[in-house]
Amino acid sequence: MGLGTEEIHQPLVGVATCWNEAAPCNIALSRQAQVVKKGVASAKGTPREFTTITVTDGIAMGHAGMKASLASR
Repeated sequence: MGLGTEEIHQPLVGVATCWNEAAPCNIALSRQAQVVKKGVASAKGTPREFTTITVTDGIAMGHAGMKASLASR
């Protein structure tokens, strides 16, 4: 995973993000995750980024499923 001995012995901190290229409203979340990772590293932690599912209202607009989009968050 490209970690050195020091990084392995530091606390591993998961940084969850739901950015993706299919949802324009979420694409900036990648940049935010990078800032969080820098903060974790500066506090002597080892950040590990992972992505999770996302809901995009822009894609969900225009059909009956839109009624449940916001509630699903």
